[in-house]
Parts: sequence; structure tokens; C-alpha cells
Amino acid sequence: MSTLQFIATQGYRELNLIAIGKSPSAAQMDEGLLLLQSIIETTVTGDAGEVMQDWPLGNFDRQTRDQIQWPQGYLSNPTINRRLVAVNDAAMTVYLPPKPSDGSLIGIVDPFGRLASNAVTLDGNGRTIETSQSVVANTNGLNRTWFYRADLGDWRRLTDLAITDEMPFPKKYDAFFWIMLAMRLSGRTGRRISEMTAASLAMLKRQFVAQYLQSEIMSRNIDLDNAFMSEQSYDRHWNGTTENFNRGQEWP
Repeated sequence: MSTLQFIATQGYRELNLIAIGKSPSAAQMDEGLLLLQSIIETTVTGDAGEVMQDWPLGNFDRQTRDQIQWPQGYLSNPTINRRLVAVNDAAMTVYLPPKPSDGSLIGIVDPFGRLASNAVTLDGNGRTIETSQSVVANTNGLNRTWFYRADLGDWRRLTDLAITDEMPFPKKYDAFFWIMLAMRLSGRTGRRISEMTAASLAMLKRQFVAQYLQSEIMSRNIDLDNAFMSEQSYDRHWNGTTENFNRGQEWP
């Protein structure tokens, strides 16, 4: 698989900003990494994926009906496309979804900086995560996301990537990401991609979206009352009253 360094180099090459066989400067590589990280994250939570929804892991500093309604065993088994909020009061193990869709997301965020003393072990639950059976999240302030690769049976890290890290996606999509990078660089350099390159980007984007568009029914945004959006069939655990309460409305 290709590294982010390779993708960044090809992005600069696509605009003919560097010669064949040459490498970007250190400053160019830093810029390329910054833009690539943004492109990767926005692509899988926009065109081809789903925006993650919060999944609290406990009750630290919170008061909702969930405290009464959901036992710890339930909280330890999130559904796909969830952002685990580390409000657990003790160390715990979370079992990732046993049947994730290709391109599913799982994240964890530590808003109170407590993971070092209340670690969360993420168990792949029949899959691997970063090629291991499990990983331990124990860094205060951690904010990390993983992307499920069905072809590898592995949750690949999507955020906090280094320039020497491997791309989270199959090699066949390398050109998609280096052309996207070239487009982002074009506004900064005054160079434009060719029509043939733009056509290749459109084709690759269709392929990428077709592979990773979520097979599960998408969530409904309750703020869009008059717009049609579907609701995930795998997560019908709340009713309107609970949601209103958790959104700050007065409990009757």
C-alpha cells in the first residue's frame, strides 16, 4: 500500500510543480500532509460515508434518561458510525460492531482528558483494529477515528496520520486522492488540472462512493423536520420524549 508521502509527491507532480524523479521540499510535504488529512476525513464523512453520532460510554458529568435506561453492557457494544465519548467512570472494554459495513466509521473522543486513568480497550470483535486484536485508548484528550476495510477485515486509522503512514484505502484509489490534493493545491499555486485529469477524478470518485456508501439506512437529522431523510434501522433505541429530554427540553 502507498504512503501519504507518495500521494503528496504525486499531487505536486500532477500539477507539474516538481520534476519527474524529484521530491517535494519539507515545507511542501508538510503542506501536502495537512491538506491530505483534511481531504481524507471530509471524503469519508461526506461523499461516501456518514457523519458519526455520539455514543457516551458512561455518565461522568452528565444527567440524562440514558442513565436509567441503558446498562453498561449495552454501552459497551456500539453500532456502526459512532463516536465513543469517553465519559466512563472506570476502565472498560468496548466491542466494535460484529458486522460492520465496508467503510464504516468508529471514533473515540476524550472531552474531559480522563483516558489516562479511565482507559478504553477497543476490541475488534472478530476483526482487527490497526492489524491487532485490540488497541488501548489511554491518552488524555485523544480524538481518533478508524475506517473499516472489508477487504482486509481491519479497522484502519483515519486521523493523526504521519507522512510515512500508509493510506487507509486500497491502492486503486491512490490517483483519486492525489488528484484531490492537486485540486486543493491549484488555488495556492495558480496551476490548473487538465480536462483529462478532471475526467479521471470524476470516474474515480464514482467508484469510491459506490464501494463505501453505507449499506445501512442512514440516520435522520431531527433538525430537518420537513426534509426527507431515512432513519437507521439498527438503532431505534430512543423515542421522541427521550431525545427531547437529552436535547435540553423540559421533562414533563
